[in-house]
Amino acid sequence: MRVRELSLRNYRVFEELDLELPAGVIGIFGENGAGKTTLMESIAFACFGVDAARTKKQEIRTQGVLTDCAVRVVFEHGGRHYELRRTLRGRGSTPEAELFVGELLLASGTSEVDAEIRRILHMDLRVFRSSVFAEQKQVDALSSMRPAERKEMALLLLGIKPVDDARTNACREARAAKQSADELAGSIADT
Repeated sequence: MRVRELSLRNYRVFEELDLELPAGVIGIFGENGAGKTTLMESIAFACFGVDAARTKKQEIRTQGVLTDCAVRVVFEHGGRHYELRRTLRGRGSTPEAELFVGELLLASGTSEVDAEIRRILHMDLRVFRSSVFAEQKQVDALSSMRPAERKEMALLLLGIKPVDDARTNACREARAAKQSADELAGSIADT
């Protein structure tokens, strides 16, 4: 996933922000509270919805409930260009989402967009947070996991979890077949 554009409206410390992101390594620096972490969080929010935000959805908007909150991310993945839009509307901060591939609407509604993003990126919010960016004070996310959890995450990120699952099932079936063969051999020897 390569983020090309990021637009924020009424999102946390940003009343209005439009960024075009160049290819290559990007450094973000500034005073504490300037919004460095908020920029990264906004991408997670766009991809995975209100669960990705560090604050309650009612507190995400900087200008109150009369102004909608909108996050727009344009990204490239697998040779395709996507545009992802998330909004919070009205007093209840009702979430809405749309995902486009090129000019074509690919998914609409939070559940549909969430599922499509997980399918496209091959990761959920937990894997995204641990691999794409480390949140403030969370740099040790991978090191605090148990070895089995780290292995699971690595397999998901590399896209080889189905292969590993097939290998595990084949080993289990081979052990069961060997045990059955040993039992049959033992029963033949007893007769």
